[in-house]
Amino acid sequence: MQLWPFTQLLPRNWSRCIKKVSPQVDNPMSAKPLTVTLACLNPVVGDIKGNASQMLSCLEEHDGKTDLVIFPELFLCGYPPEDLLNVPGFIMQIEGQIETLLESTRELPAFLLPVPEREGDTLYNSVHLCEGGKIIHTHRKVELPNYGVFDEKRYFKTGNTPQCATFKGHRIGFMICEDMWLSDVAEKLKQDGAEFLITVSASPYTETKAVQREVIMQNRFTETKLPHLALNLLGGQDELIFDGGAHMIDRNGNFTNLIPAFTAQTLSLSTDNLENGNAPNLLVDKTSREESLYSAIKMGLRDYVVKNGFSSVLLGLSGGIDSALTAVVAVDALGAEHVKAFFLPSRFSSEQSLKDAQDCANALGIPCENLPLAAYTSAFEDMFPNMEGLPHENMQARLRALLLMAQSNHSGALLLSTSNKSEIAVGYTTLYGDMSGAFAPLKDLYKTDVVALSHWRNTQGPAIPATIITKPPTAELRDNQKDTDSLPSYNVLDMLLKAFIEERKTPAEIEESTLSKDEITRIYKLLQRSEYKRRQAAPGPKLTAMSFGRDWRMPLTNRFTG
Repeated sequence: MQLWPFTQLLPRNWSRCIKKVSPQVDNPMSAKPLTVTLACLNPVVGDIKGNASQMLSCLEEHDGKTDLVIFPELFLCGYPPEDLLNVPGFIMQIEGQIETLLESTRELPAFLLPVPEREGDTLYNSVHLCEGGKIIHTHRKVELPNYGVFDEKRYFKTGNTPQCATFKGHRIGFMICEDMWLSDVAEKLKQDGAEFLITVSASPYTETKAVQREVIMQNRFTETKLPHLALNLLGGQDELIFDGGAHMIDRNGNFTNLIPAFTAQTLSLSTDNLENGNAPNLLVDKTSREESLYSAIKMGLRDYVVKNGFSSVLLGLSGGIDSALTAVVAVDALGAEHVKAFFLPSRFSSEQSLKDAQDCANALGIPCENLPLAAYTSAFEDMFPNMEGLPHENMQARLRALLLMAQSNHSGALLLSTSNKSEIAVGYTTLYGDMSGAFAPLKDLYKTDVVALSHWRNTQGPAIPATIITKPPTAELRDNQKDTDSLPSYNVLDMLLKAFIEERKTPAEIEESTLSKDEITRIYKLLQRSEYKRRQAAPGPKLTAMSFGRDWRMPLTNRFTG
């Protein structure tokens, strides 16, 4: 793609700063072991000065203690910067900050600086090896992902044939994220004499990604027999969650987790560890699926709130499991003092729901204010005396949203949507009603997983009353309403939705189901017809391989029936 031709606006002395310097090459066989520091930190997209400050603080902290500090992919600008890369001033600020960083680190340890690199009108996703205030080596990302949530070919050009860096007598092969996932770059670095590999990534979380990364690193080792260090980005960015972590494969092919997922941490180790496998902070226990999902949702919510300048959230607490789990995540992410709940009963709300909502709020230590809908619904019923059925049900949901948004505007707290993936998939949620909110923590969590995470969270400490988890789901928008009046049981529904959404199957391809063919087709049509709602839904953390949002790009106008 073409970018603005503004190379004449490069910062003064820029060419001096990016001049490649070839260091004296020692005999690799006699080179001393290196101490490498892996900095698993949480940047903010667009906060170029703030991210640089994090880097500088880390380098100062490890001055005299390490040879090389590694930062994750595109750390200086944050990932993904998306169309900020098309803003001339954004690139200029990055270049200016690089010059400032180089000037400030002349007497500090060497470090790997991941940045968008401009050459003429072309951008590369690059890492610079910096030492003594100069760039001594650059690797430009070769494998640019252009699928799912990635569209790097929209912005970047493919790097040239990769070459090793020579640093303090060692030959190091640097890779950037997708370079590791395919075989070509690692093999070329091996041919160029690499002693070991270092990969920096911005690899978004999904529930299966940790296993995939281990398999990929093992594959690269099988092909090259090279030891390997890998560092991933940490933090939430809109819908994407970067779970951080650092990993190692030693000379014998042994895989080790070095830094736990979802943890901001720096860790230093010797390259001797790559040879003998004695690594610090060996993680023996792997987290459960439920703990991993919960940690991802919690990080996504916290970073979305904090990075967007909010300090508190509010939500409607209905006495149901979705709002209860949302409240628990919010308290765990932000603290009880930053969460407020509202119970907004209509004449269809049960006393049990009121009790459950209050018991949940008490368990969490958050206030729960009662705002009855009666006066508001009466006014609407007077205006529309024949309103009944679905319009009457949606009116109640939208009145709740109106009151909650008013509270949000009044207090400055961010409103959370409590809809889950099952509801959003089939449209069993009210547009401008319970879908309202700035962030939807459960957006990529099926109803069956909402139940599973609620059970898991209660094992960590009492939070959600058992009656909330065990009672039949209901919207309580009409007398004796149950979700199963309109939908199959969630166990059956979620299996079907996973086939449609994540496996991209059509009704004709569903072979095993307790539902009739007509019912399967009905659910598929509900999925299609609800696209207009999903386009207007709040963002929420991506947890699965196919989330609604960046992954899912179905047309609104669509007559395909499967």
